[in-house]
Amino acid sequence: LQRKTTRRASSGSASKARRFTFEMNCAYKTDGFRNTFSTALRDRMPWTDASTGATVYVDPFPCCVLSNFLSDDTLLSQLEDELKAETFHQKSNDLYKFWQSDDLRECRGAAISGLRDFLVSDLRDWMQDMTGISLTEQVDATCSKYSSTDTLLCHDDELEGRRIAFIFYLVPGWTESDGGSLDLFSVDEHGQPNKVTKSLVPKWNSIVFFEVSPVSFHQVAEVLSTEKIRMSISGWFYGQPFDYPHPYLEPPADLVIPRKALLDILFDCVNPRYFDLDVQGEIQRQFEEESSLELEEFLLEEVYTAAVREIEASARDAWKLKGPANKRNYEELNCFVGCRTIEKLTLLFQSELMFLLLSQLTGLELSDGSCVERNGEDVCCDRSSDLHVCDGSDPATGSPPIRLGPCCVVCVKRWSHGSYTLVRDTDRTDTFSLDASLFMVKRDWVSDYGGYVSYVAKDEDEELLTVVPKPNALALVYRDKETLKFVKHINSSAPSSGFCEYFELSALYWE
Repeated sequence: LQRKTTRRASSGSASKARRFTFEMNCAYKTDGFRNTFSTALRDRMPWTDASTGATVYVDPFPCCVLSNFLSDDTLLSQLEDELKAETFHQKSNDLYKFWQSDDLRECRGAAISGLRDFLVSDLRDWMQDMTGISLTEQVDATCSKYSSTDTLLCHDDELEGRRIAFIFYLVPGWTESDGGSLDLFSVDEHGQPNKVTKSLVPKWNSIVFFEVSPVSFHQVAEVLSTEKIRMSISGWFYGQPFDYPHPYLEPPADLVIPRKALLDILFDCVNPRYFDLDVQGEIQRQFEEESSLELEEFLLEEVYTAAVREIEASARDAWKLKGPANKRNYEELNCFVGCRTIEKLTLLFQSELMFLLLSQLTGLELSDGSCVERNGEDVCCDRSSDLHVCDGSDPATGSPPIRLGPCCVVCVKRWSHGSYTLVRDTDRTDTFSLDASLFMVKRDWVSDYGGYVSYVAKDEDEELLTVVPKPNALALVYRDKETLKFVKHINSSAPSSGFCEYFELSALYWE
């Protein structure tokens, strides 16, 4: 009896110590495949292997896809089960929304440990031989799960020491209509992402890898399936840091100083409630305490209705897509044909009158004029008599140029499915600024759609403030030079029956 008990204990101990050994498909280890594949990859020649389907893409940048990558389906099923049992953490910021495990080195499970061993030994050596890139022993790998509306927006994976990025798929039967493709971007003359020119649909037991470079811009397209989970193991092989060129600095927007306007433009458009001195005093006290506020029913109802009607009927070619995709993706109105009310509102937001009204509502030094009174006279402020465009901001810092007084940037934006902006350090200014966003939307927006404005402190994940679009509401936010903002990616959960978009008259003011 004692001997039987001992044997059982020994058997149990062996089971606990068991480790799984993963092996690459033997077809990828033959000399013939390795020589041909490596030559195509290093010489940047497009190539597909007839027997395995392994493919080397060279456009828009070198990228390789190997199907049926690991040899044992039983081990893959065990790996999948262990990964599903792991704890996943929701990751959500300006760039992405998905669920992620801890690094695989921290995960339990014999199959997970076996795969981790395979990545840092056999696969690392194979990658080094195939690419000719000298790799260190450092390998990062995590498991990611993307469900409906999850996405990872355009980026290049650039981080010191990252040399090869990889994605190994553990997905169910997946089709293009499920979303979640790996999209590869071409670049423009400035090395900025231009458009998606290659989309790779995830496939069970396949691996995609590419060299991290200044032009390796890619994204995980939004998952559209409401039933399937896009699960993958992804990470990087590390090596000698790449010598990246200096990032491209965009030409800054021109700044406009206040322009003269007749009082009628103000009184014909804005709700008279906001001219009341008692109301202004109450609003100013609230703004001084919170540095933000929302002015509901800001425009007269008939003006707001006309503006929405005009902008919805605007011609498609009146809008220009604003990129690049690693910074923003929305449309901007560049032609006011058929949009007289919108043009009038744009002029209003650039006028001395608006600077003066905002001064009275916020207490900021945007104007040195007197109170707004409807007396039939021209504006009482004594700034420039004409529209004046200042030189752009300092391209090295993204901050406004030296100014003699208040100025602004005003534009009209369309936000729809797929629109977003990303946080950029160059969004910071050398001084405080006031964001003013007049929203035009058919009904109250739901934050689950995305499309809300998020304010964050530099180098911190916690949101300081969230602004959700509301019909005919003017949102005012006063921010310092270390506060950044982004508009969250608008996802496919936004209803498609005419409510999947909103418009914004966007203005940025400086004192």
